Amino acid sequence: MENIYNVILTYDISRAGSGDTVNAYVKSRMIELGYADRFINNETDKTVYLPNTTLIKEKTNCSTAREEVRNCVEEFNKKHSTLHEAERIFALKFDASSWSAIQGEPHKSESLAPTIK
Repeated sequence: MENIYNVILTYDISRAGSGDTVNAYVKSRMIELGYADRFINNETDKTVYLPNTTLIKEKTNCSTAREEVRNCVEEFNKKHSTLHEAERIFALKFDASSWSAIQGEPHKSESLAPTIK
């Protein structure tokens, strides 16, 4: 069994025919599974907004994160009779003490995702 830790992941999904609908669906489902699209910078106490298809989750592992993205894409396909694929998924252990970013602003389609501290 793989160890449990904080994971940050990013993914690309094929878009043939459904535009951004599939990305919005997958992101929404991933948030329901406990992922977040932002976290609190502990040094500055400011919110860091992640790029659109990048999410973070506490207490999981990379393999689980990868499979959850794939499962959400499959779920979308079944509901909408489409054939989208997760073309790229990159998940890694997130060490909150070592990172660099432009913290950004909320996305135009502001999610209801929790903020991870």
